[in-house]
Amino acid sequence: MRLLYTTRDGRLGWTEDLIGDKIPPYAILSHTWKEGQEVTFADLQDLDNAVDVETQSKEGYRKIRFCAQQAKRDGLDYFWVDTCCIDKANNTELSRAINSMFRWYQNAKRCYVFLSDVANDTSDIDSKSALKQSRWFKRGWTLQELLAPRSVEFFSKEGERLGDKESLQHLIHEVTAFFVGIPGCGKTILSSTIIEHLLQHCYDDTSVVTAYFYFDFNDTQKQDPELMLRSLLCQLLQRSVVIPKGVDALFSSCENGQRKPSSHALLQVIKEAAQEFTHVYVVLDALDECAQRSELMDMLETVAEWQLDNLHLLMTSRKERDIERSLEGYIKEQDAVCLQRDVVDQDIQRYVQQRLHDDKSLAKWNKDAAVRQEIEVALMRRACGMFRWAVCQLDTLGKCCNRAMLRKSLATLPRTLDQTYDRILTAISEEYAEYAMRILQWLTFSARPLSVEEIAEVVAIDVARDPAFDGDEVLEDPLEVLDICSSLVTITTNKADRRLGSAQRIVALAHYSVQEYLVSDRIRRGSAKQYSMQEAACQSAITRGSLKYLMQLQQPLEREILQIFALARYSAEFWSSHLRKTGDEMEQVSQLTMGLLAREEPAYLNWLRLHDPDRPWEELNLERSADSIPMPLYYAALLGFGTVTRLLLDKDADVNAQGGEYGNALQAASEGGHEQIVKMLLDKGAEVNAQGGDYGNALQAASARGHEQVVKTLLNAGAEVNAQGGDYGNALQAASARGHEQVVKTLLNAGAH
Repeated sequence: MRLLYTTRDGRLGWTEDLIGDKIPPYAILSHTWKEGQEVTFADLQDLDNAVDVETQSKEGYRKIRFCAQQAKRDGLDYFWVDTCCIDKANNTELSRAINSMFRWYQNAKRCYVFLSDVANDTSDIDSKSALKQSRWFKRGWTLQELLAPRSVEFFSKEGERLGDKESLQHLIHEVTAFFVGIPGCGKTILSSTIIEHLLQHCYDDTSVVTAYFYFDFNDTQKQDPELMLRSLLCQLLQRSVVIPKGVDALFSSCENGQRKPSSHALLQVIKEAAQEFTHVYVVLDALDECAQRSELMDMLETVAEWQLDNLHLLMTSRKERDIERSLEGYIKEQDAVCLQRDVVDQDIQRYVQQRLHDDKSLAKWNKDAAVRQEIEVALMRRACGMFRWAVCQLDTLGKCCNRAMLRKSLATLPRTLDQTYDRILTAISEEYAEYAMRILQWLTFSARPLSVEEIAEVVAIDVARDPAFDGDEVLEDPLEVLDICSSLVTITTNKADRRLGSAQRIVALAHYSVQEYLVSDRIRRGSAKQYSMQEAACQSAITRGSLKYLMQLQQPLEREILQIFALARYSAEFWSSHLRKTGDEMEQVSQLTMGLLAREEPAYLNWLRLHDPDRPWEELNLERSADSIPMPLYYAALLGFGTVTRLLLDKDADVNAQGGEYGNALQAASEGGHEQIVKMLLDKGAEVNAQGGDYGNALQAASARGHEQVVKTLLNAGAEVNAQGGDYGNALQAASARGHEQVVKTLLNAGAH
């Protein structure tokens, strides 16, 4: 790093580029930039310019002088100011500086925050209000520069000290509460940076902890607020020196982990765990990508009502009205930080410069300074605070092979993300259009992230033909999915995930705005309308594809074969969840399931060896015998598929066949609360008091799960209210143990004792 100092005659001087232990103690300035008013490296390259009238007239010069004087008062000879200590024209130096920024702030002896929009000639109340609304708190770098240094002091535009991060802690905590921004402005990147810095901040101190959760449109499990609570609790407990008593109590109350705790119970334990730390930093990214927003908002309101002084909550979201309305009760308007376009544009400019320097496809345009400048100017004129927009344009420019193509692209840049995606989709060649449709369809509605090997097979599934899966169409190089779908998809390496096995490369839509556009009405009005995604039709296509894929697995499965049929495990586990979402097409798609739900078919055995919904906790079991597997009717009842159940009963399926964790189809339907299927089975002669399975009988199964209407249906059909057996002994004890008050009353009214 390059440091400034004051010479004996009062001029500015600077050191050579220093590294390691050669760096002396120094102060560092944190501030906001003003276009055209900052002193740059070029301004001071010839230090004689430091006395130039034009240079000294810039507002930035006053900040440099302030930093020099304050450092001297604190006994420091050297100081650092980003605007002039980094040569931003040198992309290598700029890239290195960005990557080193946290360390430079962390190693500074003092950090001075210069608030150019806060005056000290106001009342104490007005001064606090001005501080909270300062532009400094609207920047992407704020948290880094707040957390990294040991000493952070705040100064007014007159250079008067306002306080430090300890004395202003309550004020600062209020300000950094909620980040909102337009689609594609970089909120998740900002969250990731904040989380990384918080983790470093907490690394050596067990009295402080960072917990975080990313809501993710690409993964249905990461759209569940209850999963968020479980994740946050796990992160707190991993840092706890002593496990709180409430955790053991919760485990016991949930039958030693046999059933899931309620959200209320999880929140209570999280509160207890949080109180064990001096500081708890919680970062929640992309609230708008949560599937159950109302439940999430209720949870956040509960957390706010705790009023824990040691709990610091930071959230990001798009500017969605329902979220803002829910949060406004406990987050003040001035504490919601809207990522300002001009500030984000500065970061976008850095990103553009770094891509031009580091990206091999763009390196050809980085050689000529004039061309590089042409690209920067064109992109920054249109970016309007949208990181995602800039990413897509750079991807497109990387494909230009000469300056004529480059200049044509720059002259016709799309104005919006919608126009950008429309252009990308219409640019897909006709021979790849069907493949692109299949890829985007599965990625938009997949139940979990898909590996590159799985997507390579998705390309080869055409539900309109038989057989649907054609091995010759599988992508030889799975990474070619990037060539087919361009900037719309991305490939990342995930950590080991039990749903995928070991760590794998996964394919995902590149941004939430991609999915949003594909399923919107807007795409139907553009030239890319053939890629419009209607959920019921897409879910139907995925269900059909999964079923037909499984029905082609007629040979005994071995692990080596599963290496060839990469999509087998996904299809086995999730065809049923996709079927539930087929809407008006469910009746028709249900007919297709009959080809799989045939006990004599090898595909039926293979499906349940790959994934048994009756025993979802089991690992892959390719040696499981056919005799140990229940009948198809059992699975239709268990999964709650009424049409499939009716079709099987019409084919004279044995309604009282024994087998499965719940003993028979009636118990399976009762446990799941599938009232219509329960009635259907009873009408076909199911024995209401048949014994067997975990709960002993259907009434106990329904009572244990709190399905009041099913309990009434079974009692009306002659269920013995005091029948003994099963895990709880009888239905009344099951309902009582699980806290189902209405079911308990129903059973008592029916004579339970």
